[in-house]
Order: sequence, then C-alpha cells, then structure tokens
Amino acid sequence: ERLFAALRPSAALRTIPGAAPRIRAAAQAPSERAVDNRLVHRALLAACAATGVELRAEAVRAPSELPGDAVIVCAGAASVDLLPGCAVRPVKGEVVRLRRAPSCLPPPEVTVRARVHGRPVYVVPRADGVVVGATQYENDRDLAPRVGPVVELLGDAFTVLPFLREYELVEVTAGLRPTRPDNLPLLGRVDGRVFAATGHGRNGILLAPVTGARAVDMVLDQEVHAWN
Repeated sequence: ERLFAALRPSAALRTIPGAAPRIRAAAQAPSERAVDNRLVHRALLAACAATGVELRAEAVRAPSELPGDAVIVCAGAASVDLLPGCAVRPVKGEVVRLRRAPSCLPPPEVTVRARVHGRPVYVVPRADGVVVGATQYENDRDLAPRVGPVVELLGDAFTVLPFLREYELVEVTAGLRPTRPDNLPLLGRVDGRVFAATGHGRNGILLAPVTGARAVDMVLDQEVHAWN
C-alpha cells in the first residue's frame, strides 16, 4: 500500500476547502490517522480503574528503591533523573488549540500537513475546532509558552488555511518531548528488575501500543534487550 499519492495543487484545493491558492505541491496520505491524546489518556485511566490498577503520586529518587517484581521507567523527559546514562533530553514543543466561531468555515476533514518557509506545521481537526502544532526546539524543562515560536506557528498555519484567522484562541500549551541522540526509543532491561521504556520523542502516542506490548515481553522475560 502506498503511503502517499501525489496530488495536483488544484485537486488539493478541492479536497481542503478554504486552503490558500498558493500551494506549490501536494500529496495525499489516506492511511494517516490522528487521535485525541486527551481522550486516550481518559480512556487509559478508566481502563486502569476497571482492572484494579493502583495509581500513586509520590517522589522517586531511584527505581531500585521501589517495591514490586518489576519497575519500568517511563518518565518522559525526566527519565534521565532516574536513569542518568539514558541520554534522554527535553525537546520543547508548543501546540495551539483553536475553536471554530459560528460564522467560520468548518475545520478540514483530514489532518493537513505543510511546510512554510522550510518549517513544518500541521492542523488536526477536532469536534469543535483544530489543533495546530508544533514548534520544536532544544529546551531545559521550561514549560512556559514563548510568544515568538507560537506567532510563527500560527502564521504558518494561516498561510496554509487563511480562514483559521477567524477562529477563537482557546489554549496554548507546551510540552517536553523525551528525545535521544539517535531519535530512537529506549526499550530494555536496565538492571535486575528495572526496565526502561522512554525516549520516544514526538511519537509517544503513536508507539504506545507497541511499547506496551514490548514492556510486557520484557517483564515476563519473553524478550530481553540491552538498554544501551
């Protein structure tokens, strides 16, 4: 199955009503899917509650100090605090949520990805608007959104879908992507009963199902990988 199919700019304009007419090249990715990460998180919490999983919030200094037959470190960008040699670093990303106003064009029916002045931008439809993302730059755990990167991000989105200028600004959030030098996730045994499942970069939600399956294999000794 082909992941991408080239489109004429005129065909892209018909597919995405309201898109800017200055499109130079386009492609369609019919197999691409998008999920609402907040809905996924709520579903995960509900599933944990239904199966009797105990959730505890407490400070942890070292994984080896925790009780249990197995400990899996999946602390995102903070994993390096628990596994000093894991080489996970924070890469900051800001995301903007916009809500459709009553008089505005509806959101696109598919995810729109583009490059504007060499910068990537995506617009993901939601029930009441869109999510625009995402900036990406090195950062030292600062979660405050920055005006400059967000203005550039919105400007790029408006260049592709000008009607978004009339949407309501709902929220600007920033997060830290746990990234490793090779851009590959870290999945494996650290020492004894301690395992690692971190370093997914911007693909955490995408790789969550396979990461969960691999974690089960690691803990049950069906498949053991060196963590480094």
